[in-house]
Amino acid sequence: MFSVTMRKQLVRSASPLLAAALTACVSSGAPISGNQALSPEEMRLQTLETKVADLTRRMNGLEASRTSGGVADDVRSLRGTVEELQHNTQQSDQQMQAQMQALQQRVQQLETGGVPPPGSAAAD
Repeated sequence: MFSVTMRKQLVRSASPLLAAALTACVSSGAPISGNQALSPEEMRLQTLETKVADLTRRMNGLEASRTSGGVADDVRSLRGTVEELQHNTQQSDQQMQAQMQALQQRVQQLETGGVPPPGSAAAD
């Protein structure tokens, strides 16, 4: 009936709601068996479940912050690489402009009959 993608999306969207509902049930302190008071074992179990839920939330928060810290490091590294590439491009542009100017000067000298090309005077 549902595609695999739709099932995955349904599970992803329902998981936080289910976890919140279970946490609310655990932390409500209401007796499990209706109007009877909780036995000491049930109270300990409820306390442990509450602590596990709290630790799980904390671990998820730490994992998220660690992941975002890694992303920030990656962004810093990429920015450094971009700056380095921009610098190299500027240097290449400057070298190309200098070579173009030198070439234009040589062409002008040849056109005006100035200095003969290298090697032609030695061949005569």
